Amino acid sequence: MLKQTSYWLLLLSLMVSPTAFALRCGAYVINEGMDKSEVYNKCGQATSVQSHIEKRGTSNTIQNQQYYSGQGNIYPNSRFGYGQNNYLEIDIVVEEWIYNFGSLRLQQYLRFENGTLIEIRNLSRGY
Repeated sequence: MLKQTSYWLLLLSLMVSPTAFALRCGAYVINEGMDKSEVYNKCGQATSVQSHIEKRGTSNTIQNQQYYSGQGNIYPNSRFGYGQNNYLEIDIVVEEWIYNFGSLRLQQYLRFENGTLIEIRNLSRGY
């Protein structure tokens, strides 16, 4: 009974542990947020590397309000708004790396945006 309980506790701790789903390269654990040069130094050259640029935009509205008042009195519903809408478009350099560690392990997909690892995903079995 004690052996079975400890087995279930170990299994549960692996499911809850954030590093259980991280990429392992030898003795190193690779997590999201790491720099691509750090990942390269720990894991080596990826099997496949593809890069492209994504354009992303954001808008920001600056709103001002002006009140009209006659002779020092502010009248209800006498305000009018005017503003400036700013749109900013930036380029994001995206690199997608695939590691193939052989037929005994799953292939790993890594997505970098501007040099920072943002996604690690399991793919099919390696070859």
